[in-house]
Amino acid sequence: MPARPGSSAPWSGEDSATLAELSRSIQAGSTSSEAVTRRCLERIAERDRSINAFITVLDDDARGQALAAD
Repeated sequence: MPARPGSSAPWSGEDSATLAELSRSIQAGSTSSEAVTRRCLERIAERDRSINAFITVLDDDARGQALAAD
């Protein structure tokens, strides 16, 4: 999957990739579970204070599971 304009990651920019697109990128080796998880956690940290969507974010667990998946 090609990178979004202005980014080396196939799912950054507006962060609008679908889960299917992310899955294909991971399977193709153009990104990793760890990279996708890291970006998701970054977005949560950037936005959750204003939208209050999460009660608990288990960063370490998420990262560990992503690394295990890779």
